[in-house]
Amino acid sequence: MTKLLSRIGKKILQAINWLNKDYKLKRKIPFSNLVKILAVVIPIYGILYLPMFYRHFNVNYFLYFNPLDFLRIFYYNNTFWLYMLLAQSFIFIHLLAVHRKSNKKVPLRLIFLSVSLIEILVGGFVIYNTYSHLKSGFMILFVLMIISNIHFIYFKYVDTLVYSYVFIYLLGSLMFAKYQAVEIEIRKPNFDIILKDDTYLLRNEKNNNCNYFVGNITNYVFIFDASLNMMRAVPIGDIKEIRFSKANSFISK
Repeated sequence: MTKLLSRIGKKILQAINWLNKDYKLKRKIPFSNLVKILAVVIPIYGILYLPMFYRHFNVNYFLYFNPLDFLRIFYYNNTFWLYMLLAQSFIFIHLLAVHRKSNKKVPLRLIFLSVSLIEILVGGFVIYNTYSHLKSGFMILFVLMIISNIHFIYFKYVDTLVYSYVFIYLLGSLMFAKYQAVEIEIRKPNFDIILKDDTYLLRNEKNNNCNYFVGNITNYVFIFDASLNMMRAVPIGDIKEIRFSKANSFISK
């Protein structure tokens, strides 16, 4: 028992010494390069997400291709994660400020470990409570993210962390597209869509289990008719009016 406690004590001291070692980041990425990476990620995200989403409904997205769709879908799908990134950045900057001002320096490794722990807790909670479909796939991405954080904490390569996050994010866009397509099939959102000739493209009816809204892009709205197993792509210019009730939830794709 004494030997065991002694070993535990040594391991704790080693961990403390490791945390207090000089910690300098390597292979940093200039802010201008981060902006360039974002400029490349946005269209790639759209190219991956939109064809995967509409392929689930046997629609070839590239027949309706519009570059504006990429920016729109990126913003729509990532609002929550952008807020999370801002919150995480705020926490990280605050901890760095404490590190610089404090007489007793907070170890940088401890700061990175704290931010990583927040990521793990928040990410795990979101995946467990949100993604009922493809949960195993999202957990794989989550594990890859944890591995990237561990690699960064040990080796301090900023560029490797950024590129690995970009890869995980883009891979996740494919899974997210599949997840949202399945959600649409289950929920079957519907509301009133009236065309310019005063006919109904879609009608909000309690017993309507056949027709439902799939999504919309810059120039088209997609309505699925389950009874015929067919998709209708209608130009937005042909639509006169859209009516929503409080129970409706509009999902834009």
